[in-house]
Amino acid sequence: DALGFDAVFRRLWTFYLAYSEAGFRSGYLDVRQYQFTKDAAQGRGAS
Repeated sequence: DALGFDAVFRRLWTFYLAYSEAGFRSGYLDVRQYQFTKDAAQGRGAS
């Protein structure tokens, strides 16, 4: 078994990658990145 993974796991992973590729190419899937930060003045007695 490649890297210790059985055939079922490799087949599922291959299916997932193919699904992802098709989804991105068709525009059905997308990637977004969000960053949440605290306000620097929060908690310092700022009014």
